[in-house]
Amino acid sequence: MNSELQEKISEVIGLDLSDFHTYTYDGDSYWLGCEITQWLGLSNTTQAIKAKIKFPSFRMEYIPHVNENRRVHLLNLNGIIQVIKKNRNTRTRILQHKLDAAGF
Repeated sequence: MNSELQEKISEVIGLDLSDFHTYTYDGDSYWLGCEITQWLGLSNTTQAIKAKIKFPSFRMEYIPHVNENRRVHLLNLNGIIQVIKKNRNTRTRILQHKLDAAGF
């Protein structure tokens, strides 16, 4: 997705993605799933992402400085939106309403 769309979505949900670690694979930007789910107030990254989000919106990669023992979840912008829409807590419900009002 282009940076203009990223800025619009970031503005709508109040998320500054520059505050998070960014990784690029195949020309797409991905953010650490654990950081995004923590920001959303979700306690279990695997449950919040893996059972609900499909590739290519998320991917698993081995990043040694994040976790030496196993692969970590990475989300692209579409994956972040899906995590918000498919999880239920107070923060995600508020963000769901904001995304719906903005047409996402």
